[in-house]
Amino acid sequence: MRAAVTDVVPRQVALRDRTSWSIAAAFFVATLARGVGQFRYDALYYWWGAQQVVGSIPGAPDDFWPLRGVLTAWIYAPAALVARFLGQPVAPATVLVENSLLLAVVAAFLVPAAAQRGRRAGDVRARWILGGVLWLLTAGFAPFPLMDIWAAAGCLLLVVLIRRREWWALMSSGAVAGVVLNLRPAYLVAVIALGVFVVVRHRWRAVFVVPGVLLALLPQFVENLSRFPGSLAPWPPASVGLMNAQAAWASWVVRYDTLFGADPAGQFFCSPAMAQRVSSDLPVSSVALGLSFLRNVPTSIVFSSEKLASALHWPLSTPYTVPVPVLDGLFALFVTAVTVLGLGYLLLTRSSSSCATARRDVGPVLAMAGASVVAIVGSAAESRFALPVVLAGASGLFLLLQREGTPRFGKTLTISVLVVVMAAAVVGGYAGLSSPMAPGVFGVTACGA
Repeated sequence: MRAAVTDVVPRQVALRDRTSWSIAAAFFVATLARGVGQFRYDALYYWWGAQQVVGSIPGAPDDFWPLRGVLTAWIYAPAALVARFLGQPVAPATVLVENSLLLAVVAAFLVPAAAQRGRRAGDVRARWILGGVLWLLTAGFAPFPLMDIWAAAGCLLLVVLIRRREWWALMSSGAVAGVVLNLRPAYLVAVIALGVFVVVRHRWRAVFVVPGVLLALLPQFVENLSRFPGSLAPWPPASVGLMNAQAAWASWVVRYDTLFGADPAGQFFCSPAMAQRVSSDLPVSSVALGLSFLRNVPTSIVFSSEKLASALHWPLSTPYTVPVPVLDGLFALFVTAVTVLGLGYLLLTRSSSSCATARRDVGPVLAMAGASVVAIVGSAAESRFALPVVLAGASGLFLLLQREGTPRFGKTLTISVLVVVMAAAVVGGYAGLSSPMAPGVFGVTACGA
């Protein structure tokens, strides 16, 4: 009898591993089948950076290195290297393959591991459903050389690592945190939130994180010394100015879209009520933005809520926008439902689950999601900037599908509350996107004109 019981766990682990690899393979093939994309806007800039580091072009545009982290140029260096030897016509295919591999790992391994500890086998059906949901959510990112999926994957890996107590795991988490910051400085709040979790949970062992962070930031420091002798900071020299500009825009801009193939391509959605209140005194820093929100309560509360809801109204063509009226609405509803239901279940698990391990495990995921929400409110964000929040919601959906750490609240009450919140998010999203500015038009005085 004892031997039979002992054999159960290895069989469960083997089943989990087979399922994960099967999901990864299916995800990879299905993503490749979507086809390649064209490199424009930010994607083209990142591709130029990758081409420079492998020697395909003499140099990236002058504004690349002051604004973008040095590691952003190396993310797609493998794809650029293959394209250098096989010819530039294969570049879209090489990027598609590289991104498809990453997204397959995210769907099959990282999101399930972030939702629950890897030693748990998990339900096979729940894993396949999660894989399908994540394919619908993320496969659209695969054709483009952007940093969003890499930085979001880094956050998930960070969540997995900081649950462990080994020194190497904590040091690795520091390195991952540094890489995430270099790829996407807007994730600073998320990294800080997870850092607080490390200090609270691991106490003195948190010192192992520091060498990893310093090591990951070292390439940017060296890059600044070589290109910008007056800059000793471990971040791109123009990033502080960009953050201050973002603070001004964030005080009245609900969302920013890039209309793929259009000229002009940039379209802003704004809040006339907030624009009227801040037009004479735009904030010039993150602190000033926070004070501006406090001065303009309750308008700023409504504005922030609409901003968050609008960030989940992904068009079907995310990360860019190619309007498809009916399908865009259905996809926005799907993204909102996954995120709200998943995050709601995580919150209920954290506050009322009878399982202490489940309560503890969801903490880092909620910290990542909450910090990402703060980053969205504090910037003029595109819909793709909500990717960490959406992935956190997907991890909660995975737990919901398994009834992992089931909250003590009644089933009917739980479902009712989540449905009401989801409906409010849908309505809030449409309200936030109800004041679009003409493509190419930008300025606080033009909002609502």
